[in-house]
Amino acid sequence: MRVLIAEDDPVTRTLLSQKLKSWGYTPVECSNGQEVIELSDSSDFPQICIIDWEMPLKNGLEVCKELSLLDPFIPCQKIMLTARDGKSDILAALQMGVNDYLTKPVDFDQLKVRIKLAEMNLETQKKMISQKVFKFNQISLAQTHQFILNSILDLSSPLSEVIRLSEQISNQSIELDSSSKKTLQMIPEKIFEAKQTLKHMQSIYDSQLEPESPRLINLKGLLRQVTEDHKIALSQNQISLQINCAIDNFVFTKELSLYQAFSHILRNSIEAATQSSQKEVIVESNKKEEFTEIAFINFSDKELNPEESQRAFDPFFSTKANTKNLGLGLNFSQTIIDDLFGSIQIIRQGNRTITLISILSTLENDKLAS
Repeated sequence: MRVLIAEDDPVTRTLLSQKLKSWGYTPVECSNGQEVIELSDSSDFPQICIIDWEMPLKNGLEVCKELSLLDPFIPCQKIMLTARDGKSDILAALQMGVNDYLTKPVDFDQLKVRIKLAEMNLETQKKMISQKVFKFNQISLAQTHQFILNSILDLSSPLSEVIRLSEQISNQSIELDSSSKKTLQMIPEKIFEAKQTLKHMQSIYDSQLEPESPRLINLKGLLRQVTEDHKIALSQNQISLQINCAIDNFVFTKELSLYQAFSHILRNSIEAATQSSQKEVIVESNKKEEFTEIAFINFSDKELNPEESQRAFDPFFSTKANTKNLGLGLNFSQTIIDDLFGSIQIIRQGNRTITLISILSTLENDKLAS
């Protein structure tokens, strides 16, 4: 452990340095107060400081006062070393942030004990800081979570009313131009997307408030849930979705994380299908030993060159025109699947573009369970 010695007398400084080395510490020497302040900006500044009162440029009290104003999350124990022993001197030192006080000539047995006490105080301070930071983070997350939940509740009723009114207008014989009709038809989809975004944000904060644990989940049920949450987009764009997945296909993983990955990929597939003459998405799953493969299949009218395949997971890259997710869908999915110790890749077979995911399907996923 590094211990700072701020002492202008070279003999005393050398003696203190030798003692610290014999006790197993690494001494860091300063000959005046200004050197201490300049050194305090470094990332490896010692957390225990032995500081002489009378020093040139800046005295020990000034140094202790400035050190006390540093980052409160990085504790520092300051031991004042001085020939002054008056009560008023001790009181002045404590008011400037001094943690301990020793008079000269130095009693090295006492000093050794005081340094040990400083180490114990540091550990206590670090634990208290960690608890405060954790509590602050939990409160912040809880407040954000509650805000999102309230937003969903506040928006649900008026958004549902907007959908109802738009449907009424659509059913009435009102002459609208093609652009207005198209905008009117898009209202339910856009509102649904807004609701889903809020729910997605809520699920993220739920997972942060209480870390998600892996469990055995039914893959077909999860895929159906993802499909249900995108049914308006599928319907509005007249895209058919086919799920070929055995009812007994189970995977051992984090359900919320996998849901988020599937949701990003399906949204990406829907966008691709809208720009294809074959408006269809197929989802298939197959077991291969301890792994399960899930394939999202699209049909494309144009060739996908090797460079595009390699860049498919890059953020802000997309082969689709006017993409809504800024080319981030596959990038997000890759991050999630990597976190689940799985793999994801893009495969081209004729006019079929396959987003292939491979994840462990057994309870042998020790990495994920830990």
